[in-house]
Amino acid sequence: MKKPEILVPTDLSLTGNRAFATAEIFRILYDGTITPMHTFREVIWPEGISMPNVGEVLSTEIKRQISARLTEVAKQFVDEDGLNVPLIDYGDPFNRILEESEKRDLVVLTTHGKRGFKKALLGSVAEKMIRYSKVPVIISKGVEKAGSEIKRILITTDFSDASYKSFPAAAEIIRKTGAKADLLHIVSLEHTGTMQEGRKLAHKAELKLDFLRENHFNDVKDNVNLEVDVTTNSPHIAIGSVINNREYDLLVISRLGRTALGYMLIGSNAESLIRTVRCPVMVINPDT
Repeated sequence: MKKPEILVPTDLSLTGNRAFATAEIFRILYDGTITPMHTFREVIWPEGISMPNVGEVLSTEIKRQISARLTEVAKQFVDEDGLNVPLIDYGDPFNRILEESEKRDLVVLTTHGKRGFKKALLGSVAEKMIRYSKVPVIISKGVEKAGSEIKRILITTDFSDASYKSFPAAAEIIRKTGAKADLLHIVSLEHTGTMQEGRKLAHKAELKLDFLRENHFNDVKDNVNLEVDVTTNSPHIAIGSVINNREYDLLVISRLGRTALGYMLIGSNAESLIRTVRCPVMVINPDT
């Protein structure tokens, strides 16, 4: 990722604005720029009432004030030299963000907000973005601080081809930061049955992980630790437990996969993982 333009949609809530801190980490890492974005609903007059030009004038004034506020907020987290002119628009939040994301290289947003647009942006819109965005999406947890470093990464795989698509992004981050990474595979007894069978699968998984490290992380393999977790929990619960019991700075994961781990990112399990883990989550679209 060379000099990316990073889109940061925000509802201007305290939590939403903290996405700028996460975005700034990656802007510095890749020498990119950040474009703040806010979407509001178009001024619509009640049926039978006609006020020519008033809606247009009001929208212009709203945009002016929001732009000034966005710039003020962004400067609290982002170096001014890396900040683009804010993008202010009206319409459906998800559609506008998705459309604008196709002109950028990375999207960073949080998952919690207030009501109306704010609730939509930081709830259902975030979930839709990880499903439909063609560019990588980072879900910020709103707790990262400006100037933070990425020192420890979790990478997950279910051994599907789709899950491998997150490896190049993870390897590049390791290369640039010198971060340590855990490459994790979950063996869930929900799908295998007995612990004995789980141990057999774990041994095979260790061999597969070693092969993947050699082939996908060869130049940074000394920074990549291999881990197989045999558990009675479902994969997304097991991953959440691993993350929340350790100090990770980033989870890197592919959006789709073949097994339960992969499918979790297109169902309710995805919402659970994204909402409950404490670190930012980078979601990669395997189709691009």
